Amino acid sequence: MKEEMFKVVVGQYKGLVAERESAEVTEAELEQTCKAQARRFKQNIEVTDRPVQNGDVATIDYEGFIDGVAFAGGKGEGFPLEIGSGMFIPGFEEQLVGAEVGQTVDVNLSFPADYHASDLAGKPALFVVKVNKIEEVHVPELDKSVVADIKAQLVEQKKQKVEELFENTLVKQIIETSEVQMEEDHLAQEAMLMVEEWKAMVRQQGMDPDQYLKQMGMDEMLLATQMINQAELRLKSRLVLEAIAQQEGFEATEADVNDELDKMAIMYQISPEDIKAKLQSEHFKALEADIRMRKSIELIKKHVVSPSAK
Repeated sequence: MKEEMFKVVVGQYKGLVAERESAEVTEAELEQTCKAQARRFKQNIEVTDRPVQNGDVATIDYEGFIDGVAFAGGKGEGFPLEIGSGMFIPGFEEQLVGAEVGQTVDVNLSFPADYHASDLAGKPALFVVKVNKIEEVHVPELDKSVVADIKAQLVEQKKQKVEELFENTLVKQIIETSEVQMEEDHLAQEAMLMVEEWKAMVRQQGMDPDQYLKQMGMDEMLLATQMINQAELRLKSRLVLEAIAQQEGFEATEADVNDELDKMAIMYQISPEDIKAKLQSEHFKALEADIRMRKSIELIKKHVVSPSAK
């Protein structure tokens, strides 16, 4: 999209009043992350001398009925369900506690009123569940050095998140005092671009985005509609930062571009020359735009006034 398609009059961007949040990692955050990391190395050990307990993995066959009639998507076989994980609808897992291997349990509950499948939302249902196997979950205790490494990573991640939030807060302030005019087509294009980015992220996680949308009762157009406010904010943010860069005379120098190529080379583990050969002209334009906007952000942060200083 060409800049002449937009009208941008930048408001105040120097002397903004804002303060960063704390980047301190709490003990609760560290404990939660350590538990999640430890569970990556968990072992499931089959038990045969007791019934299902909270925290166990129960391998089950199940079928759901509403008014005595089986409903689509309500049947599964050999499903490993961790009791207490909240994977199934509320009330399901709790009713399996105390069941023995080989036992069939009637699970009675109601679907949540806001359940994603509107034909099931709020309706009472019966699930006939057979317990085939019970496994105890054994989670190892992390070494102190591993915990220290996890904390260091958490601190770095939180610093990045705090800085991103700080920058977003500043840009929102600038947008509030700026005049940014655009057509609805521009927003629609940005929203669809965000949908494509979302689909790529879902694929990276090993899921089919179209199937995921179908399960949620949505399609691409509905998702784009829901993203329209985010698209507007992202588009306006980019436009005001580019306008500031132009006003301040910021440019992406050859050294700036090479520095970014070096970072990309480290990230993708290929040479800067190979990256440069693969990038097309529009990619270089986007890279240069990112560099100019980053310079705008750094200028804005340099002139921020702390609330305590006023």
